Amino acid sequence: MQILNKIIIYFVSSRKHIELTGHISLTFPATSITLGNLTADLLSLKQIDALDQDIKAGVVFHRKLDAFCDAHESYKTMLPIFKPAVGRYAPVALDIILDYFLAKNWSHFYTIPYEIFSDLVYKMLKQNASKLPDSIQLFILKIVEDRWLMEIFKFGCDEIRIGSNEPESKVRCGFHKNNTGNYTSF
Repeated sequence: MQILNKIIIYFVSSRKHIELTGHISLTFPATSITLGNLTADLLSLKQIDALDQDIKAGVVFHRKLDAFCDAHESYKTMLPIFKPAVGRYAPVALDIILDYFLAKNWSHFYTIPYEIFSDLVYKMLKQNASKLPDSIQLFILKIVEDRWLMEIFKFGCDEIRIGSNEPESKVRCGFHKNNTGNYTSF
C-alpha cells in the first residue's frame, strides 16, 4: 500500500482530484448539469442559491450520486481495504482508484476515446466557466489549464520510478486478486 499512499498524497496535497472522471462521465455533454455536478462539493449554500436551475440540478445529481455510491454494497466492501493505508482519506482514495480504473478501461464503456472526451470537457468548461461564481471560475480554468482529467494517468502505469532512474528504483503498482478473492496492491 506504500505506492497507494504516494498516489493519494499526490492528489490530495496537489488538490488535483475531486472525483472528476466518474462524475463528469455521467452528465457530460449536458453543460449546466455537468457544471453543477463537477462543482457541488466546492460551492457554499449561498453560492448554490444564486445558480441557474439547471446548474442546481447538477448539484443535486452529484449529491444523489455520492449517496448512492456511499450506500452501495460494493463500495462498502472496498472502503475497508484503504483504511489501514490512508485512514480517514479512504473514501478519497477509493474515489481516485475508481476514477483511475474507469479512465484506464474507458473503451469498455464509451465509444469516444478518453483523450477526446477530456478535450471536449475542457472546451465546455472553458466556454461556460462564467456561469459559476468567480472563486469557482478560477478553479475550473485550472482544471482546463493543467488538464486534470489526464492527471489520473500520472501514476496509472505498470511501473513507477521512485527516487532515481535506476532500474532498482522501479516499483510495480496495481492490484491483483489474491486467493481469498480480495484485491491487494503489488
